[in-house]
Amino acid sequence: METKDKDRIDIGEFIKWLKNNIHRVLNMKQTIMFRNMYMDIEDLKLFGKSNDPFDYYFLYKDEFESTQFSSILEMGTVYKWSY
Repeated sequence: METKDKDRIDIGEFIKWLKNNIHRVLNMKQTIMFRNMYMDIEDLKLFGKSNDPFDYYFLYKDEFESTQFSSILEMGTVYKWSY
């Protein structure tokens, strides 16, 4: 079975996005602890959450793609004006 290009995701980029937006998964106290202790996605099990990034990808796909699209537009504007 073939995979379409639009169905592929860069899981590394999504994990970075998820770590920066961990407040979407954890409550405030847990988010503070996650950040203060420099935890990673695998540590979500300690909070009783899934540590599989694909579970969260399907929940936050729209927000992630919107952020990626916005950063591409910003990069294009900076590049356009830099020369």
